[in-house]
Amino acid sequence: LLAEILRARPEVRGTLVDLPGPVARSSEIFQAAGVADRVTTVAQSFFDPLPGGRDLYILKNVLGDWPDRQATAILRRCADAARPSGRVVFSGTGPGEDASPELLMMVLVGGRGRMFDELREMAREAGLEVKAVGRQASGRAIVECRPR
Repeated sequence: LLAEILRARPEVRGTLVDLPGPVARSSEIFQAAGVADRVTTVAQSFFDPLPGGRDLYILKNVLGDWPDRQATAILRRCADAARPSGRVVFSGTGPGEDASPELLMMVLVGGRGRMFDELREMAREAGLEVKAVGRQASGRAIVECRPR
């Protein structure tokens, strides 16, 4: 996702935060996309303090992997890093939609799909306020938040 964003927006720089394995494998992707000179990688857990001062924090396929307490902690780390004026964007199930059961996710890591109202409450608990909700082509909701 970050490689595609950077390829589409040559004026943008990005930081990938992930565990050491995915970060190590990312260099090939960034090189192939021609954006490696505009990417910083940080090998760490989402539960550690995140690099601060960025304009936008995007969580892709992260929150659904974790139970509520840990997912809220990840959002709190994003809120802390995004202060005072950054944004946090993540996807989830939209209003009126059923949350995805994704059995493997539930059994292996205790995560689950969440309804929009659940995501809004988690964001609130993490110090974020939902500012906008959009829709991906797949139908999944995109949620934009700002630190409170």
